[in-house]
Amino acid sequence: MQTVGGRYEITTQLGEGGMGCVYRAKHIQLGKVFALKLINSTFALHPEARSRFNQEAKLASEITHPNIVSIVDFGEDETLGAYMVMELVEGEPLIPDGHGPMSVKRACDLLIQISEAIDHIHRAGIVHGDIKADNIMLSTETNGQRRRRMVRLLDFG
Repeated sequence: MQTVGGRYEITTQLGEGGMGCVYRAKHIQLGKVFALKLINSTFALHPEARSRFNQEAKLASEITHPNIVSIVDFGEDETLGAYMVMELVEGEPLIPDGHGPMSVKRACDLLIQISEAIDHIHRAGIVHGDIKADNIMLSTETNGQRRRRMVRLLDFG
């Protein structure tokens, strides 16, 4: 298995985008599982882009909101380059395959959650820059007897 930053062991690939690949990774000492994004080498070669990535990661790591995935670590691996570590969201994409249209009530609930997340990051001076269905996950929150679908905005940087 490949190690990133001397702390994270990559187990499986979760996805791939224009800026890099996202992996399931386990913190070696803590045993906790996270999502780890490795920035692709083309992007990482540009000092300005790397600087912007680090600045955005630092700002985003200070954000706490129930609809925003937490960034827990970021850094630069000597071999693999820049990386960002986020909480791993267990859930499904906003638009899962094979599902028909959603009810107006459900759509409104999800749009309110997305809007609250975007408002929160904008007030912190952060622009997400890539809001799309692929970067929005739905997880289930249980509060006593009540279950609710929660929007989770992902993929900063």
